[in-house]
Amino acid sequence: MEEFKLIAKLESLIKLRSKDVLVSIGDDTAVVRPSGAPLLWTVDCLVEQVHFDLSYFTAADLGHKALAVNLSDMAAMAGKPRWALVSLGLRKGVRSDFIVDMYRGLLALAERYGVQVVGGNVSRANEFFIDVTVLGDSPSKPVLRSGAKAGDVLAVTGFLGAAAGGLHALQKWGKRCTRLFPDLAAAQTRPEPRLAESAALYGVAHACIDISDGLASELHHIAKASGVKCVVDADWVPVHPALKELAKKTDLKAMDLALYGGEDYELLLSLPPRKLREAQKRIRALGGNLVILGKVASGRGVYLRRSGRLRPLKPLGHRHQF
Repeated sequence: MEEFKLIAKLESLIKLRSKDVLVSIGDDTAVVRPSGAPLLWTVDCLVEQVHFDLSYFTAADLGHKALAVNLSDMAAMAGKPRWALVSLGLRKGVRSDFIVDMYRGLLALAERYGVQVVGGNVSRANEFFIDVTVLGDSPSKPVLRSGAKAGDVLAVTGFLGAAAGGLHALQKWGKRCTRLFPDLAAAQTRPEPRLAESAALYGVAHACIDISDGLASELHHIAKASGVKCVVDADWVPVHPALKELAKKTDLKAMDLALYGGEDYELLLSLPPRKLREAQKRIRALGGNLVILGKVASGRGVYLRRSGRLRPLKPLGHRHQF
């Protein structure tokens, strides 16, 4: 596979649509026209055998997820994604038709959210990876993880643990998992960024973070950044229903997957109690559900209430080891 032939194939997939893109693929850099709002920048990299396995990820799955994880970061800040750059490291054996299908998966998601792919890079590498950078517009006051206040309610936009359960199931049963546990498999391979929910909650949430590394880990990020104590009730954690069936077939614990599994890409937020009903109404209008987890209090740390007893919740979750 020759570099410039591959680039030409990819360029043919990417149509210049928006007037704010002045120069796209084909020159040394892209040229875009910002709206005048502050810009949000985020980048994330998916590496083979670290973040994905091609024995159960399709090319389109990989393209979708590579963009989705970046859009989720935008959602956490109440941003509007606008442009993306895609960088590929290709090991020997990765075929051009696989890359084209991967781009189709990425571009399908990009089109849904009005994101224009404006360039990138292709290089030979020892390991296959896809690295995506997304730029977007920030609201005048972006929602940060440091805004939680004592007295706030903690809530999450959906079920937890599905992606981690899906990963374990895919590793155990391979592509059979798409028949055995379709919702769990999809949560791992095709996560949905909560951009619509983010927009609906803007002006309501004091603090927000996306759940990429696990609920427990993200709670610690909010508690530390905001200088508060987070208390979660174990009975309120919205464990994905399919995890109960998965637990019967494995030695996995559904609650552990919900607390520590990661890659859910739901939004964890704190908001004042007086705005909770309005927030839940907005999310229901989108067909979702805003689930109360606990509360924010004065103090430090993260705690889990189970059977009436309050115990520290460790910041376990996904962490790279180098």
